[in-house]
Amino acid sequence: MKCPSCGFDFDREKNLVLGVAAKCPSCGKFIMDIEVSGSDYKENPEAAMRAYELMAANGNPSAQYNLGLIYADAGNDVEAAKWFGQSAKHGHARAQCAYAYMLSEGRGGLKKNKKKAFEWYLMSAEQGDDRAQCNLGNIYSAGDGVRKDKFEAVKWFRMSAENGNCIAMFNLATMYDTGEGVDKDIAEAMKWYKAAAEQGLPQAQFNLGMIYVNGDGVPEDAEEAFKWLMMAAMQGYADAQYCISCLYYEGRGVEQDVEESFKWLYLAGMKGHPEAMKALRSVKFSN
Repeated sequence: MKCPSCGFDFDREKNLVLGVAAKCPSCGKFIMDIEVSGSDYKENPEAAMRAYELMAANGNPSAQYNLGLIYADAGNDVEAAKWFGQSAKHGHARAQCAYAYMLSEGRGGLKKNKKKAFEWYLMSAEQGDDRAQCNLGNIYSAGDGVRKDKFEAVKWFRMSAENGNCIAMFNLATMYDTGEGVDKDIAEAMKWYKAAAEQGLPQAQFNLGMIYVNGDGVPEDAEEAFKWLMMAAMQGYADAQYCISCLYYEGRGVEQDVEESFKWLYLAGMKGHPEAMKALRSVKFSN
């Protein structure tokens, strides 16, 4: 492996420290392999924690970021903010995004500061961090601390989506679906809904299913609609559960099955879906 500090090439396996860190034999700095350290943390958390702390104290930004994650997962926002902040100042893109979030929410003992949060999100996004890019899109779309700008929102959602962020894919699809910040284009909306849906995002699966149900810009296809709506329903998405109930009841895209219809109606009702709850009350009173 190559040391990012001095560029020296060396055999990582011969220079491991505590099983998770490599120490450069040339400059003596510790190097973090985030994927390796993440798996080792689960297998041997005490040893990994010692390694993180050692490397973090030596200024390793990846170790500082991972310490922040550990403390955040443990509910210690103060320590999390401290380590995210140190890593962010060393230029770690994902830490910059995490620190920006804590600033925007005023967590970890930090004073809420939307302006500073925006600056950290921008630094992270310009390094290519997909979460920061998506968050910038949300900020511009909502006008949260900045002038609302749907065109700028589309720009950042697109960058994030092209970097594989499924939330950004969904948001970009919604912009194309509604014609906000971009010309309305159902084909482009479907492209991004499908990309997000294939990553398992239930709201994208639901929207894609509804496009097929309604034949909105595409030929109506009840079977394709049922496929995508069922994926969302299986993840507990109440709107999709209610639609699946309706499709079973009507026999659209699937063989009619009143028992299955009631099952999905009940599940949607238990999630507080208003139409499902109304229908369940009607069934109860009719009996």
